[in-house]
Amino acid sequence: MSGLASSIVDNIPFTATFIPVLQDISETTSLNIQPLTWALIIGAGLGGNGTVIGSSASIVATGVSASRGYPITFKASLKIGMLSLILSSAIANAVLVLRLLLGF
Repeated sequence: MSGLASSIVDNIPFTATFIPVLQDISETTSLNIQPLTWALIIGAGLGGNGTVIGSSASIVATGVSASRGYPITFKASLKIGMLSLILSSAIANAVLVLRLLLGF
């Protein structure tokens, strides 16, 4: 969820918004929030790959590319970006789950 949301909203405000939510979960339940914190970090970090507006670097790169005669459309970048987001998030989530299950 954090990866998809971070592909639409910049990752810094998204993460800053969800830190108090995780703190509240920690205070009101006995749930270990460390895995949720890692999931938020991974999702926010990788989420910018999903769309052009998901990261500042993508916005700059798209502008530079267009100014040099190689425009990148939102639709074209979405195809590659979402594939990249899904694959990288799936691998990161698998590593996170394995780490939790194996305890390392």
